[in-house]
Amino acid sequence: MTPELLVYIILIGIAFFIADNRGRQIIAFIVASMFIMPIIVIFLACIGKRYVKNCTSCMKEIKKEAVFCESCGEKQEDAFKCPFCVKEIKKDVALCKYCNGNVQEWKERKKRLQEFEENGIRALLDDEEFMKMANSMECVHGVGKINYINEEAKKRGFGDINLTEEDLNYLGYFE
Repeated sequence: MTPELLVYIILIGIAFFIADNRGRQIIAFIVASMFIMPIIVIFLACIGKRYVKNCTSCMKEIKKEAVFCESCGEKQEDAFKCPFCVKEIKKDVALCKYCNGNVQEWKERKKRLQEFEENGIRALLDDEEFMKMANSMECVHGVGKINYINEEAKKRGFGDINLTEEDLNYLGYFE
């Protein structure tokens, strides 16, 4: 006997016990519980948490923990979430197939900003005197400030970093 069947029989027994204690028709409650309970179980299964995901290749539903797709055999561990729409896509795609977000550009920018962090550009941008000078530059839409930061970074040995307005926004330094 499976555990599910045992639970089903116990619940029917509970319905029998309650009906008997309240003076109801026992047979009617047993029959009703036999038909109503599967409907409740189906309803609960429909609203329950999903344990499936879409294959990154063929888009068929597969188990969430599956490494290979049962339909196309594609390996699933090379998937990651799109940074724009948060849906699972292949790691090596340039554009997200759901939102057309430029994933390749995002990866390159993220890598570039990590390199800035690693090579000490944060220390330069945290220097209050340096940033006062950069902020005081006459500019339109931040171009003067960005040029000043890039030139000074080059002079101080950071190389040709070519920070952009978006880079500074991401790093939290653009006002």
